[in-house]
Amino acid sequence: MQLELNFTDFYEKKTQLLLELYLSLKAEYERSNSAELYELLTDLNKALGQADFTEIQRTCIRLYYVEGLSQQEIAKTRGVDRSTINRSLKAALKRLAAVFKRWEYWTEGELSLC
Repeated sequence: MQLELNFTDFYEKKTQLLLELYLSLKAEYERSNSAELYELLTDLNKALGQADFTEIQRTCIRLYYVEGLSQQEIAKTRGVDRSTINRSLKAALKRLAAVFKRWEYWTEGELSLC
């Protein structure tokens, strides 16, 4: 059971890192036209499409990771508390990580994103 929890945490951490680096990865791909980055970004977009997000989770992921808004800015535009946005982002991250885990996208202990 403990090993399963650690592996789940591993996928959540890798997924969070990938999302946090999204804008930088996209900019680097546009500069370099790297096939490896293209594949990584394509896989992320496929995973985002397959994740079973609620409407607010999908919106929070887009605004926070893709458009770079803060949680407070998202909360203000949605008319909710920042804690609601934080919970939505955490739940969305878990759902997205579950897609990567189902795909067996990374192996435990792997250092690079790809």
